[in-house]
Parts: sequence; structure tokens; C-alpha cells
Amino acid sequence: CEALDFVTVGEYDYTISELAEALDKGEGTEDVLGLAWRGGNGPQRSGERPLITDMDALPWAAPVYKKFLNPRNYLFTIANSPMVMLISGRGCRARCFYCVYPQVMHGHDYRTRSPADVVAEMKWIQENMPEVKEIVFEDDTFTSDRARAQEIAHLVKQEGVTLPFFANIRVNVDH
Repeated sequence: CEALDFVTVGEYDYTISELAEALDKGEGTEDVLGLAWRGGNGPQRSGERPLITDMDALPWAAPVYKKFLNPRNYLFTIANSPMVMLISGRGCRARCFYCVYPQVMHGHDYRTRSPADVVAEMKWIQENMPEVKEIVFEDDTFTSDRARAQEIAHLVKQEGVTLPFFANIRVNVDH
């Protein structure tokens, strides 16, 4: 597409950051992993970017919502509005033919933020964004690690998080 200068391939977090730094410094972008662009001889692509394994190293999304976005402008029809959408884990071990995320972005290796990091961000939202009525976890599947999901629920209670939340889960989860 001639309207696009670059496309990120796979997980984009570090690719976008490195691309912005290279452009800001006037440097070449060929060495930015996970990047595709239109070259003189057609589509070009840099090396593949490895999947992020330390999910807690990524910055929280909630302060970005607060600083740059108005949650009232975003709607998820099954959530109380306004809402904030978070991701606490990426990847899915299942091979459902209809699901786009593992094949396009996050892969099949399940990688998660720690329960403490997830609940700390939830608490931050509750304390700093009083307009938010619900948190939506847009994970590939929140309950892939049953013990982790239970630990998050335990910490939610322990830390006094009363803001409602829900998450995507697989249909084979137990009660």
C-alpha cells in the first residue's frame, strides 16, 4: 500500500519504539527487528523480532489512557462504559482455526504479566481514573494458567480492588 511507510510484524511494542528512535535520529531503519516496508524492489523486511518474555517489563497501558485518551470515547458493548481494556498475557497454546491473535501477533507461547503487576495496575485505575466503570482483559485466554487466574482473584480481594472486570476465557475452564 503506497499510503504506508512501515508495517510492524508480530509483537510491535519494541519495534515501534526502536523505529521512532531511528527516525528521530535520522538513522536507517533496516536493522529494526519486526519491520516491513516498501523498497525499490518491492516489499522489504527486517529480521524477525523475538516474542517478549518479560511481560512485566512493558509499561502499563492505564497511564497512557489517562494522559492521552478519553475512556468515554471507547465502547465495548458488553462492558460497563467507560471502560479500560488491558492485556495481562499474550499467546495461546490452543490451535483454534478461527482465532487471529496467535497466528498474527502473539504466537502460541503463553507469556503473562505477574499477578502482582496486573492487580497493581487495576488498583491504579481504580484510584486514578474514577470515571472508569469496568476493566476488560483482552488476553488471548486469561485462564490458561488456572493458578495464576486464582492468584489474581485473591490479590484483587486482598488489595481492595472493587472495580468490576471480566476476561476472555476458553470454554473448557472449570467453575
